[in-house]
Amino acid sequence: MYANTLPNGFASDDRWIIVGNTAIQDLRNIPRFFTEDYWHGLSQSNLYRPVSIASFALTYAVGRLHPAAYHGTNALLHALCSVLVLLIARRLRPTGAAAAAAGVVFALHPVHTEA
Repeated sequence: MYANTLPNGFASDDRWIIVGNTAIQDLRNIPRFFTEDYWHGLSQSNLYRPVSIASFALTYAVGRLHPAAYHGTNALLHALCSVLVLLIARRLRPTGAAAAAAGVVFALHPVHTEA
């Protein structure tokens, strides 16, 4: 799936939002992420993505600034979301084939990648 991202380094805005963002280096800042801009003073964007920043902080606590930790976290979260889509689809349409197709389409659809 997206496991081929594990050996890659940081790219594009990762250098700002992860490497240059000291706010993610302290788990006590997590509540703050739910009340502030995505870029936390690095830039004014009016973006609100508290779960993303909180996941960066949790990943930093485990893997510091090793890119593989962040790529692995993203792959794991994507796999979890794909399983949740499958489970929701099974509740809506209990036939296994339709639910499995929904999970697979969600898991493999290219819209879930970023440039």
